[in-house]
Amino acid sequence: MQSQRARIFNQSVIIAGIIVCLISVVNLPLNSLDLRFAFLAIFTVAFGSRLSLRMPKSQVYFSMSDALIFLLLLLYGGECTILIAAFEATVNSLLLKRKGFKFNNQTILFNAAVMACSTAGTYGALLLYQKVNVRAANFDNLQEFISLIGLIAVAQFSFNSVLAAVFQAFKLKISVWRAWNEKCLVGSITYIAGAIFAGFLYKLIEHLNSFALVIGAVTIALVYITYRHYIRELEKTIEQAEQAEREKAEIERLRAEEAEKHLKEISASFAEQKRISEALRASKERFRHAALHDALTGLPNRSFFTEQLKYLLDNAKLDPAKGFCVLFIDLDRFKNVNDSLGHAIGDELLILVGKRIEHVIRQGDIVSRLGGDEFAIVLVNISTADDAVKFSERIYEAIAQPYQLHGFQVYTAPSIGIAMSNDEYEQPDDILRDSDIAMYHAKEGGGGCALFDRELRTRAVGIMKIESELRDVSERGELRVFYQPIISLDSGRLAGFEALMRWQHPERGLISPAEFIPVAEDTGLIVPMTIWILREACTQLSRWRWQSPINRSLLVSVNLSGKHFTEPNLVEQVNQILHETGLEPHCLKLEITESAAMENAEATARILSSLRELGVRLSIDDFGTGYSSLSYLHRFPIDTLKIDRSFVSRMGEAGENSEIVQTILTLAKNLEMDVIAEGVEKSHQIELLRKFGCRYAQGFLFSKPQPAADIEKLMKQQSNWLPEEIEVLQHISASNVVPLR
Repeated sequence: MQSQRARIFNQSVIIAGIIVCLISVVNLPLNSLDLRFAFLAIFTVAFGSRLSLRMPKSQVYFSMSDALIFLLLLLYGGECTILIAAFEATVNSLLLKRKGFKFNNQTILFNAAVMACSTAGTYGALLLYQKVNVRAANFDNLQEFISLIGLIAVAQFSFNSVLAAVFQAFKLKISVWRAWNEKCLVGSITYIAGAIFAGFLYKLIEHLNSFALVIGAVTIALVYITYRHYIRELEKTIEQAEQAEREKAEIERLRAEEAEKHLKEISASFAEQKRISEALRASKERFRHAALHDALTGLPNRSFFTEQLKYLLDNAKLDPAKGFCVLFIDLDRFKNVNDSLGHAIGDELLILVGKRIEHVIRQGDIVSRLGGDEFAIVLVNISTADDAVKFSERIYEAIAQPYQLHGFQVYTAPSIGIAMSNDEYEQPDDILRDSDIAMYHAKEGGGGCALFDRELRTRAVGIMKIESELRDVSERGELRVFYQPIISLDSGRLAGFEALMRWQHPERGLISPAEFIPVAEDTGLIVPMTIWILREACTQLSRWRWQSPINRSLLVSVNLSGKHFTEPNLVEQVNQILHETGLEPHCLKLEITESAAMENAEATARILSSLRELGVRLSIDDFGTGYSSLSYLHRFPIDTLKIDRSFVSRMGEAGENSEIVQTILTLAKNLEMDVIAEGVEKSHQIELLRKFGCRYAQGFLFSKPQPAADIEKLMKQQSNWLPEEIEVLQHISASNVVPLR
């Protein structure tokens, strides 16, 4: 909208200027024009705008063209002056355009029109003033002449500045007053100076002859040249002073920048030092946290836990009322989760267990992950064992709840050992050790909670001693192989043996397997010990088989530990022993307990298949006491199921409590497997087993496990191993003994 107004105003002024110029041409007084007019007109157009002086330290220029326009107005009237003023503005605009000013044709016409209109307005004001004041027409009156000169200056400035201000206001979108005040007011002095100089020239021309006029013109020219030179020198001096000031200011600026830069560098240095200090502090905190906390669960680690235990033990000595207890937690069957679902899910399970424990414990209690699947808790302000057990049961229930992990429902249950604080504990490791002992006691009992007492420590010391003495026991010649006969319930004939390990201690004599086998299992010593007994049993059976034709169908069973199924070379070791001893593979039966088979069912199935390919027979020992085996039984290449002695011993004379035995026998029949009943000690058990279809048995009723020499004597003394009151179902010759598969 504003630009449209500026364009309309611009065009209106141009039209008005053209009209004024046309009127001036029509009314031009040709009779009054002479050579002096021609000289002044040419001089005004050609040199007027070029003869200008700038006031020092300002943008105000005194132009000769203003003075010459005013002089022409005084000498020849308005019509001639309007045309000369318009023509001079046009020429001046073209010169400025050549110098680089961006003037278009419309702008040039506008400048010429403004000069024509403002000169016409000044001329009109002059005529009006002379009409009102008759004396003003007489230029000889100095007072009136000065008034007239002032009127010309004010009128020319007013008309010219108002037109320019209105155009600038429309163009810049500001008020007319602001445009006039900022853009035009400063030029008023140039019009006044031009009018004064024009009046001076008019008086010179009026009162001086031609010679004097020339002298005056030369004098004015000299004054002009001198003034220009003075102005230039002054401007040069000012420029030098300003340059010096600028250089000084530049030096000060550079100094200020240098100082600011130095200050910034100092500030940056301080900031960097602060950042480094904060980073070091944060790093120190991270290292301290990492040093005292478990990376996986974020719980305090063993170092932090022992520090807190030390503090609590010291406080308890000062104040016995500040009792506490330590819980040692181990997750049962956690290895199954890692082996079957992977370590990533195992790690997630550990994290969730830690969170559940944190949710149960109270403020002030301390929970720590000691490593692996072991956690420890300090329960503060616990003074009685009953309170400690009750709290432990709460923790047990929290941990034992099922976990949902990546679509699997995972179960684990803790074994928790409890140790109460007392005056005997000097170091954190002492009470932690006792809670660990109690935890193992709980684990042996099938999980749950166990409270530490002195008997457990004595037992633990004994176990440690056994572990120490078990090492290299086979190299010292202390291991023995005892053989328990396996009897055919149909014929009463000997079907084979189970090879059992015994430890002949040099001081204590024969040590019960129940005492040292679990220790050997936990330490991994069971692996080399089993390889030793396997070689001995195969060697002995090979010798017996060649002593008599009746022994050719005998076989020997050797128990394998679950530890063997983590050994990569089990199959190669068995094959090598068979080759060394000359025993045919089908004469060897390897037994694995149901629970051991299920520890890693996938790996167990692969290894059992490899053993079966060798021709070795396979048996599940203690069948019915494990868990979840029925779903895997068809995947294992099993030949024989051994009914656990606990089921056999419960069978009454009338057949009561025999349901499990009957179920196992039915299952084995459907799977075409042999069944051996363990722990037969009474005659009625044989009758029931035969009635239910069981063909083989072993137990004290036939013979206790005995050394090879004693077994050899029994083999020579008796051909029927059944009690005398048990009738043999059918006679089987020595050359036609029903073999145990």
